[in-house]
Amino acid sequence: MTKISRRQVKRKVNKSTYQTAKKISLGILFSVPLLFIIITLLSSADEKFADLLFVIPELMLNFQTDLLWTLLKIIIFTEGSFIVTFQLSI
Repeated sequence: MTKISRRQVKRKVNKSTYQTAKKISLGILFSVPLLFIIITLLSSADEKFADLLFVIPELMLNFQTDLLWTLLKIIIFTEGSFIVTFQLSI
């Protein structure tokens, strides 16, 4: 892997883009620990909230791949028919 320094990134993007990326990175860096603390406090104060937090990872792990493939097929066929219809109308 190549090591990319801050100076190399600054050279490749303009100043406003770099400043925006820097602000977003700092926001994420500060918000993740704060979010962890808030979620811990809320889950210890409310049993229903804690139950909800434990259900979400279970749902993500038990996600059925059939549903994913069905959604993917729907998206592909819908986009394909839209493109064909759009090209025919031009």
